[in-house]
Amino acid sequence: PYFTALLYEAETAAPLPVTEESFLSLTVLTGEGTLVYPQGEMAIRKGESFFLPAGLGDCEIRGKCRVLACHI
Repeated sequence: PYFTALLYEAETAAPLPVTEESFLSLTVLTGEGTLVYPQGEMAIRKGESFFLPAGLGDCEIRGKCRVLACHI
């Protein structure tokens, strides 16, 4: 009841639910790709974790990977 976990399986691209109300914690489970956010982009790969602050804006994952996203 305290948080939501979502599994994203990107084949090409997948939007991420970054809201004004909650941060988004990401863990790359398999594969690799690119995390695209309003200020730029960065390469991501299996085993890495990222923290996106609330209100960051539209973000997406591009590439072929599985990502676990958690927010409150």
